[in-house]
Amino acid sequence: MRTNTWLGLIAINQSAQILQSSGHARKQEARDKERDEKFAQAHEEARRGQFAMWIQSPDGQRFERWSHHALLTSRAIDDRQVAWDIAWEQDYHSRRESARPAAVAEAESKVAQVSAEKVRRARRMGVITAVVSSILMIIWLALVMTAPVSDAGEGTVTPVSMIAFLLMGISICITIWSFWNASAVNRRIKLVGQVAEKYLSLNVLPRSASWHRRADAESLRQVESKIGEVVEDAATTFPRGDSLIQLAGTYDTRPEGPGSEHVPEPVRRLLEAFREEDRVRRSALQRDGLA
Repeated sequence: MRTNTWLGLIAINQSAQILQSSGHARKQEARDKERDEKFAQAHEEARRGQFAMWIQSPDGQRFERWSHHALLTSRAIDDRQVAWDIAWEQDYHSRRESARPAAVAEAESKVAQVSAEKVRRARRMGVITAVVSSILMIIWLALVMTAPVSDAGEGTVTPVSMIAFLLMGISICITIWSFWNASAVNRRIKLVGQVAEKYLSLNVLPRSASWHRRADAESLRQVESKIGEVVEDAATTFPRGDSLIQLAGTYDTRPEGPGSEHVPEPVRRLLEAFREEDRVRRSALQRDGLA
């Protein structure tokens, strides 16, 4: 059962978006490629030389059976962890969205209110002073262009043009200040959003646990790595039965116990599916004498 199957258990549309945005798909694709290349190389070696002879021996036959199950185990570790991380990430985003209305209400109570009347007055003032600034600019340009020319051929600055320039500057400053005040509502909305996000970051935290009864994610990665090493080196080490990684212990999902009712529904469904797969895989290992 691959990751897409697990995703079907945890709200596939939302989970697929999380999978793409968090980069899980890209990392998993690289791991799949590396893993499959190792197994392909091992199988190629089985057709050549001394390894081809050894594979017919009891130890070789046991390794061949083990190799088939090892590939499934390696994939299971990877796929389960990806689906598990997505389920908890989905739970985190769901809790954040559930807490957002309260966070926004808390933020609005802390951020000063903005008078709608003052905003309207500031907007009107900004429009008026913008028009006045434009008129004063036209007057100033006309005065500069019609100013007397000095003996050196340069335009002279007249007191009237200086006054027009000063008034234009003052009008532009008032325009900027008015429109700044008119945008107070938007600034407040932005500030409320920032305060709410800070509240959510401090009070709604990610949570997770291992899907395995005893091993955490890092330990499972180490098991996956050791499986790959055994397969990769098999053509030169001719592994005996006692050197093969025990696979049955991988299929040991956390049992349902006290507090399970507080586990998010997608996570609970994943655990149930993992336990069912455990039974199937452990039975298959027993049939092949590998449990």
